[in-house]
Amino acid sequence: MYSAFLSNAKTGKLRNSYERFTALSFQCALLSFGLLTLAGAGCNNDDATVDNISADETANGPNASNKDNFRKLHRQNPGIHNQWWQKDDKTLLTFCLSVPAGLDPEDKVPLVLFLHQGAKTYTRFFANDMLGLLVLPILGDTRAIVVAPDILDNSWTSERNNEQIMALLEEVCKTYTVDRDRILVMGYSMGASGVWQFVSRYPDFFTAGLPVAGGPISNFADIKWTVPMLCVQSTNDEVFPAIALRRAVEQLQKIDMTVQLHEVNGISHYSAASYIEPCKYAINWIKQGWDRKTAGEVSN
Repeated sequence: MYSAFLSNAKTGKLRNSYERFTALSFQCALLSFGLLTLAGAGCNNDDATVDNISADETANGPNASNKDNFRKLHRQNPGIHNQWWQKDDKTLLTFCLSVPAGLDPEDKVPLVLFLHQGAKTYTRFFANDMLGLLVLPILGDTRAIVVAPDILDNSWTSERNNEQIMALLEEVCKTYTVDRDRILVMGYSMGASGVWQFVSRYPDFFTAGLPVAGGPISNFADIKWTVPMLCVQSTNDEVFPAIALRRAVEQLQKIDMTVQLHEVNGISHYSAASYIEPCKYAINWIKQGWDRKTAGEVSN
């Protein structure tokens, strides 16, 4: 199913290849994030342990010669790499890592966490193709390190999922010279709702949020949002009606929260690549905010 999504994404012909959510569950109201977690029936990453990662799978990994060494990340050459990392128990977090070209060890670079869309079933390194199809074209010359983990517990909201991912990001910050003032979380569809989750839970870590083609978490009105977010949504989305997101953003703007909505027309929920150009606008908005913050800190 996922391969069909990728092959048809650029033409907009994809039909129900993933995330069979119904628009009725989001009608004229905010979709409860709990419903989003029903999209995944099983994630292979939940079963990943040190003992069941095969030799073939680790052949190109940084830790292929020593499975006890999964707790340490290694600097990688430019490109997209499939990675394994273990925090403090037997559960392995599998993720895709994108390293920009021409990266000097001393270069301070942005960090991007990408949260993938939902599916009925997942394969390991699920976001690999989406990095090339959507994320890297959106980021353009940002020269960011990109981390795209596989979901745990079929939910971006689970405690284990959040703890593992945040620990992984801290490890990435130790391995690479990350600019702590330029850390973005972005996501597509179910991953977009995950952006709201991570921004609300970790406002001292993330400095911007970019949800694409997805709705907010159910308790958004109860949270004091301090991290700037720009939501990108199509008025023709078949899964997440734009009107509900529009009402949510308007409600937050009335209390002076830095949340904006960039609406576009004519893009299907299942045509991910069509969001590249609208999201470039969002990235420029985010970069300008980063630059203003940096300039303000320098002047002070």
